[in-house]
Amino acid sequence: MYHSYLNLRDMDVHALDGEAGRISDIYFDSLLWRIRYFVVDAGNWLSRRKVLVTPQAVQPIGADDNGLHIDLTRKHIAESPPMDEARPVSREYEIALHEFFNWPPYWMVDELNFPILAYGGDLQREQVLKRIQKRRAEEAEDTHLRSMEEVRGYHIEDSDDEKNGYIYDFLIAEHGWNIAELVINARKWLPGRKITLSPFHIEQVRWADSAVRFDLDTAAIDNRPDYEPEKWLAESAD
Repeated sequence: MYHSYLNLRDMDVHALDGEAGRISDIYFDSLLWRIRYFVVDAGNWLSRRKVLVTPQAVQPIGADDNGLHIDLTRKHIAESPPMDEARPVSREYEIALHEFFNWPPYWMVDELNFPILAYGGDLQREQVLKRIQKRRAEEAEDTHLRSMEEVRGYHIEDSDDEKNGYIYDFLIAEHGWNIAELVINARKWLPGRKITLSPFHIEQVRWADSAVRFDLDTAAIDNRPDYEPEKWLAESAD
């Protein structure tokens, strides 16, 4: 089953013993394009504190669910290590968080075992791995955590150096919690249209410029089919 980030954003979050807040953002791994944390705004009951919740603690989302259900109590959330919202999430903080909740550390898993073929579209595994390794070398000290709320809106560039359109949404596969596709508003390529592109077609991300360069030329993007939410987001799409 696939979920839209825009549908998940602001969704109520339910702990085992009551309301826990709402989803205000999602952090993903920019190397593997995999969801690492739901950012939960706890609201007034916890002085509007934000808490990171791993997908490992999230129950399956049914079509009729009225929110996100997590396997944590409010007390556990309240006693968790506080997040410094003024600074990027450090690996030190992640270690403290995972130790507190007894969550397995995702960064200890060999990234080369990631099921790339399931999400890489027409790219070969070797191509994808080379890009991952190149980006890892370029950002060696980075935890690779990025905010969907921030990256949504990044400009899109094609291999012809045309800056056209922007990231409108993210399609998330619940099985594995991977970003399966980016929904692109192709307003300058094809006015009024939205298309989808695999994140593994990304050649470069210039974070300082809020720009994403794909390895596809303008013609290839022109030929992409229209994004049809009812097909991607239907329960049978898993």
